[in-house]
Amino acid sequence: MGPLAEAGAGPLWGRRALGAMAAAGLPEIAASTYAEAWPGGSTGIALHRHNTDQVTDRLAMSGVSAAELARFQALLRHPEFVVNAYPLISARGRRSQASEKDAPR
Repeated sequence: MGPLAEAGAGPLWGRRALGAMAAAGLPEIAASTYAEAWPGGSTGIALHRHNTDQVTDRLAMSGVSAAELARFQALLRHPEFVVNAYPLISARGRRSQASEKDAPR
């Protein structure tokens, strides 16, 4: 289990969202995925920098050295280093008509 999961994040849950909706009985489900790539030093890449800062202690406990972390932080500033954004997965469905009749108003 990685540091993000250990901190309570479910970074891969979006991949299972559509299956969870189907299991809940929602008809007419669909999903779309949006992703970007961010060059080092860009505004978007700050998300990776902040996420890394938030789990620095856990990374150290899992064996990542301070020097390795410093090299990674340096890479995040270089435009030649490109990192994928976390994918944004939008899932949609609707309740069945039977469910809508039983829903509280």
